Amino acid sequence: MLGAWTPLFWLVALLVALWWVSRRLAHYFMSLLLLLTNHEGFAVAAYAIFIFPGTLVHETSHWLAAKMVGVRTSSFDILPKFSRDGTIQLGSVGIRGGNLAQLPLIGLAPMIVGSLLTVWLSYSLVNVDAL
Repeated sequence: MLGAWTPLFWLVALLVALWWVSRRLAHYFMSLLLLLTNHEGFAVAAYAIFIFPGTLVHETSHWLAAKMVGVRTSSFDILPKFSRDGTIQLGSVGIRGGNLAQLPLIGLAPMIVGSLLTVWLSYSLVNVDAL
């Protein structure tokens, strides 16, 4: 039916499913923290601390990828920023410029680095060969 487009279709479907599940898990985790503490500020701070290692890896991946492909960066923030409308920005990397070959590499860097870290940690912490 889809022929040569089937792998791309499943990749997009998987990415959408991962995005949706991660949003739901973050929502449930924040809700649980809010129920346990009954203090919104503390719940948000606890969430930001819990997710900090992932934020560090994510933003560092973007920054390193930008440097590797020759795109200038303007900022690197890994501490959460709270806006008046209630949204939270856990981190950011500002980039200046870039073309259609460079920008996708910068955008995909956290997924590539995260996948490699997952494999490395799996082999380091678990005897995968024995499984």
